[in-house]
Amino acid sequence: MVTFTGKYKIKRDNILFFDLDGTLVETNYANFLAYKASIEAVTERKCTITYNPNARFTRASLITEFPDLTNDEIIKIITIKESEYWRYLHETELNKEVFDILRIYHEANDCVLVTNSHKERAKMILKFYKMTYYFADIIFHNNESPMNKYRKAIDQLKIPPETIVLYEDNGQEIRNAKGVGIRVINPILIEDELTLNLK
Repeated sequence: MVTFTGKYKIKRDNILFFDLDGTLVETNYANFLAYKASIEAVTERKCTITYNPNARFTRASLITEFPDLTNDEIIKIITIKESEYWRYLHETELNKEVFDILRIYHEANDCVLVTNSHKERAKMILKFYKMTYYFADIIFHNNESPMNKYRKAIDQLKIPPETIVLYEDNGQEIRNAKGVGIRVINPILIEDELTLNLK
């Protein structure tokens, strides 16, 4: 969940960066259900893991909860989870406060989705909520080694970090963003002729 901080008036030269999971769309429960079904499909037994709304179920969680899984089984579970994720899209929820910012500013400012989500799953979510239209660019995770997604986006788009306004829910990713010079993070918007349309 995004925690809004400080006030900021969006300027014409600002570029808005948006994270997807937990920021624009709450996806933790759908992610959990997709993992649970995939684990059951691969292990051929009932999965008794319990949903924790305060923690995202990840590959690391899978390895911790099921230490006897082989590497091949882990890869198979993740592959099935990604391909079957569409079955759980109805269990996601749009974050209206953040989406309204994207909706209002996408015409006046470039808006960029910067996500660690795998490309096909992210595209499913964007299509489900009819959001693809709002983004000037989308930076996906491409199965590369762990890296700072905001460094990747800045380098790829060749933009100065001081022009970026970021919306992100994850504490580590916020620290990563600050580490590459992004300073305006999760602001409450100062009213102007555009933000008046939010009401």
